Amino acid sequence: MVAETKPPADVGIDTQKLDREIARIEQQTSTRLGLSLYDGTSELNFGSVRSLPAWSTVKVPIAFAAEEHCEYDDDYIADLIESSIEISDNDATDALWYCLEAAGGAQELVHDEMGGRVDIAWGRTPWPFAAQARYAYGLSQRPDVKTSQVIRHMRNIDDEQAWGLGELNIPIKGGWGDIDEDGSWQSRQMGFGEIDGQLYGISVGAVSEDGSFQDTIDAIDALTEMLAQL
Repeated sequence: MVAETKPPADVGIDTQKLDREIARIEQQTSTRLGLSLYDGTSELNFGSVRSLPAWSTVKVPIAFAAEEHCEYDDDYIADLIESSIEISDNDATDALWYCLEAAGGAQELVHDEMGGRVDIAWGRTPWPFAAQARYAYGLSQRPDVKTSQVIRHMRNIDDEQAWGLGELNIPIKGGWGDIDEDGSWQSRQMGFGEIDGQLYGISVGAVSEDGSFQDTIDAIDALTEMLAQL
């Protein structure tokens, strides 16, 4: 376990307890977990996983980039963003991606939206938890955080996808998928909200070497319950 990186002097989270609890959840759910928190100044990293493919969490920066650069009709873009975020519709995201390609290059525009912290390829590019937590915190600081349609949809994720961080009633987006080479399953989520009275950007992920989607959900659910009790 790795406890913390550049901790704030007055951090209220019991990092040693969080380390122990994550190790317990990993053992109980037969998964490997990762968690990063960022409060605008310092980051905290926990668990045995540091990075996973972005999966559908990348739909958030794609949506923001499309909102700014796509030349589709505004109503059509709004419909695509809603489907892409709320129900994680791949076809809707493909349409946004193609629009960004026409607007100057999807990889470049989404890369810029993400702050240059990761090279983007649709879905499978690794997105380190620490970088994603920083991105999520940045969303919380947007001047339009209360009116943004993307963030509004992040608050209205379909019930079947609102496990884990969704139980905290905060803006989230999840992603998931299997790895053909080893048969494992990976699930991850990002969002922003208060933990123990402090606003954080949050990134969490779980890996089941047995290929169990449910085990990864159980692990992230358990981790979320623990965070809610801090």
